[in-house]
Amino acid sequence: MSTENQPTAKLPSWLAMFGVAGWIIFKYKVFLFSFVLSFGLYAMRYGWPYAVALIALLYIHEMGHFVYMKWRGLDPQAPVFIPFLGAYVAMNNLPQDRATHAWSALAGPFVGGVSSVVCFYYGLYADIPYLITAAYFGIFLNLIQLVPMRPLDGGFIAQCVASWLLVPCAGLLAVFGFITQSWFLVFLGVIGIFQSFKGQDGTVMTEATAGQKTLISLSYVMLIVLLAFVWLSAGVVVSALK
Repeated sequence: MSTENQPTAKLPSWLAMFGVAGWIIFKYKVFLFSFVLSFGLYAMRYGWPYAVALIALLYIHEMGHFVYMKWRGLDPQAPVFIPFLGAYVAMNNLPQDRATHAWSALAGPFVGGVSSVVCFYYGLYADIPYLITAAYFGIFLNLIQLVPMRPLDGGFIAQCVASWLLVPCAGLLAVFGFITQSWFLVFLGVIGIFQSFKGQDGTVMTEATAGQKTLISLSYVMLIVLLAFVWLSAGVVVSALK
């Protein structure tokens, strides 16, 4: 029997699209839920234009981590947003050496911090107040991430270059938070002290060479100087907008 002219069964296009959408929602449910929750909370408190700008900058920061981890075969997961704290990207495969771990940590603040600086100055040029304030906060978040204490990005960088920095820096952050009555910084400092003593859960990584440590240190310090300079000089501008 010939089957050349017999119709073939095909799914309706709307059903196929529904199936694809369902698969995406199931696969990235944590990312989507955290994204929607964070965006909604930011929008309710600060307005949706600010929420869009801030979520975009947070996403760019996490994509810095994600793309580098993907390139190095670390199998990163989709970003997870934490309202009023930021976001993070987890990886399924830990790096085999500390240099890769440090560059993975530095990639987020580099991409996110530079993007925040560019958005800040564009906001000034185009006179977009919500972009100015969102970028200013984005610079601050990237600076906080560079503090040399775990579980912040700077902690994994310091662990590669000079692990002895972890405990005193976490302690100083807690003291500074206590003096300024910033209980969030106190909390971060205390967590950082415990994380410093926790170690790497038995994971052994190859130590970085002197050349790798030098290059990582220079990149780390230059990024801190850039972000700190812009953040401190921009404070007057942001204060005038309030």
